[in-house]
Amino acid sequence: MLDKQLVEWWVQHAIAYRKVDVEHVDGEKLEMHRQQGRNQNYLHFLNEAVLPAVERLVQALKKAKIMHRVSAWGNHLSLRIHLTYCWGEIVISQDMPSSASFDIQVMRDDAYDEGDSLCDEEHDYLLDDPIPPGVVDLELQFFLMRLVQDLYPQWTPIEEEDDEDDDETDEDDH
Repeated sequence: MLDKQLVEWWVQHAIAYRKVDVEHVDGEKLEMHRQQGRNQNYLHFLNEAVLPAVERLVQALKKAKIMHRVSAWGNHLSLRIHLTYCWGEIVISQDMPSSASFDIQVMRDDAYDEGDSLCDEEHDYLLDDPIPPGVVDLELQFFLMRLVQDLYPQWTPIEEEDDEDDDETDEDDH
């Protein structure tokens, strides 16, 4: 609740400046109309391109048993992928009123405390016109390539035991 005395004081000082030029009001209305169009373009892009593409990627990650996490807060959608020696995250959002952003970060596990990322990219697309749906696929491909590119040859993957080999050995012993 605002303080009554403060409001009265403010009104006394602001009342002399309450007249606003018509051009300013018209400009504000035009900008509000433009922003509504941008918001519609982002909503369409999100529902028709981003969400289906992320869902396809999540299904592929599940099938390959790769640890990942999808989360959303406000107008941000985050996909984080964990590998043996690093993790990467892509955040898709409408951070600025006029653009959609793809923020990509790849971190080595040992560099997390130091804040030293292997990749820190941001790609923005203006929302004045609809964004082509293929942009999402390109951004996700870029993210996946950067994540794997930073796996150094000296790092050896953790081998999983192969159950099929054990079954064949048991059958040969009988």
